[in-house]
Amino acid sequence: MLQAKNSRTALTKQDLSILIGNSLDHFDTAIYSFIAPVISEIFFPNYDPIVSLILTYSVFASSLFTRPIGSIVFSVVARNKGAALALSYSLIGLSITTIAIGFIPTYAVLGCFAPFILTIFRMLQGIFAEGEKAIAKLYILENKLHVQAVKASTLYQFSSMVGIILASFAGTLLINYNYSNYWRLCFILGGGSGIIGYNLRKYVYRVEMDQVKPLYYEIRLVRDNKLKIFSVAVVSCFSYVTYSIVFIVMNNFVPGITSISLELMMSYNIILLVVDAGMLLLIGYLIREYNSTRVMMISTAVLFITIVPLWRNIDGSGLWYVNFVRLWIITIGVFFTCSINVWIDSLFENEDKYLLSGIGEAIGSSIGRLTPILCMMLWHFTKFSISIALYIAIIALLTIWIMRANSKLNSPPPADL
Repeated sequence: MLQAKNSRTALTKQDLSILIGNSLDHFDTAIYSFIAPVISEIFFPNYDPIVSLILTYSVFASSLFTRPIGSIVFSVVARNKGAALALSYSLIGLSITTIAIGFIPTYAVLGCFAPFILTIFRMLQGIFAEGEKAIAKLYILENKLHVQAVKASTLYQFSSMVGIILASFAGTLLINYNYSNYWRLCFILGGGSGIIGYNLRKYVYRVEMDQVKPLYYEIRLVRDNKLKIFSVAVVSCFSYVTYSIVFIVMNNFVPGITSISLELMMSYNIILLVVDAGMLLLIGYLIREYNSTRVMMISTAVLFITIVPLWRNIDGSGLWYVNFVRLWIITIGVFFTCSINVWIDSLFENEDKYLLSGIGEAIGSSIGRLTPILCMMLWHFTKFSISIALYIAIIALLTIWIMRANSKLNSPPPADL
């Protein structure tokens, strides 16, 4: 594998290249969510605005199939050919597909074929994006003690927020300043920066190859670890839900039940994303010596208890209360996110952790990415905004249950008297 054998206490060039690549990855995948109101008008112009948004976010549904594929393919490449090769290929593939989205003809040119082509390229983008994440999030933790692993995990999540902040900034410019005609530049520039990141990695990584294993080995491995894979899926889903609710769902939902405009929501999006990034560094430092499982379970329980009472007062509320609810969810999400990769890494103890955790994360993140469409559909069909809070509470409860189950399975047996 690609690792120094001694325990590392400082970030290496390889770690920095992972953080840079992760920022570019999250910009390329997040920009679609932030400019969805623009894309919905361009690719689904003949529908009601809410329905157009639902159709635009429904493109995320393709990730249910493509992300697990990307996780499996690139995890196998990482084990057999080295993580360097897998990370390099995933980033260049992500960059090319992102640039391609910027050149797709619109509905006015191709009619119904335009959203079809958009979906195809989003599927391909999802394959490469998941290949990047499945490997990078655990590779950066290797050969680190707990305190340093939490630090590396925190910096990894911080680099994610950097990419998301840049995507939100670009989306805000498009929506607030009527630059809608320049939506293509977001994808072209984002993909182009990824190519720069790919060239950086070529000079940092060295490749070591492991022995190639037969296909039936992967099948047996997945079967024997299905509970752990399911656990990673649930935890990853909850992490994505806390992010999607604040930065995507509420942008489109709040203007429909209050006097707050989409433009104002997008403006505060950037501020809250910067706050999120700052809190990641602060909270990650404060909890670095605490038990990861306990931190994650307590934060999830707090959200489960508070989300419904807080959410039921949003209807007709003012900007200060909406942002208070967003900040509350952000804070809980940060406590949870700082430790998530360390917790996932602790579930697996062998070289196959990329494959097993990658499959679970791909399934969970794919479901989590469906949060915008699921929430918009719940609100559209039930006419009750509280249905969104109930959705969040159910995911939180499931997360608590699965983490408790794993804690019991991994706890040492009682000593004989």
